[in-house]
Amino acid sequence: MSHVAAARFSLAAVACVVLGTLAGPSWADASLDTTGRGASARLNFVIKIPPILRIIDNSHPVQLPSNADGVAVVVQRLELQSNLKQGFCVTLKQPDSGSLAWSMEATGNANFDSRPVQGGYHICFSRPGRHIVNLQHSFRFKDDTSPAVRLWPLRTEIAAI
Repeated sequence: MSHVAAARFSLAAVACVVLGTLAGPSWADASLDTTGRGASARLNFVIKIPPILRIIDNSHPVQLPSNADGVAVVVQRLELQSNLKQGFCVTLKQPDSGSLAWSMEATGNANFDSRPVQGGYHICFSRPGRHIVNLQHSFRFKDDTSPAVRLWPLRTEIAAI
């Protein structure tokens, strides 16, 4: 055996001894219960579902084309999702109410309550789930009777009950 091979062999032997002494304490241990009582454990799981309240779709025209009388009639589609048991409300408000007369009618396949409030409308849903509601808005611009194109004038807010 060459001098290099002998050095490698003795290095490998030393490594095996060192690894063998280190691996000894980490070996698994098992035991057998001969008393007949067995083992038991109790696990308690808590699953927390975070509250979800979101607007999936809020589609409406960006601009409102008005007719010769200064009236624009447009439809807004709201699709909402919630897991709140008490329900939630959507509030539509017009930040600048001085130059605009506005009325709204709500239709859809969801159970909701729609009512006017100061500066806007509340649409409330009393149960969790996915809700779709169509809102028909009629805007009358007070300051201009000629046909014009205006930007969408409403702000949409959503809140838990």
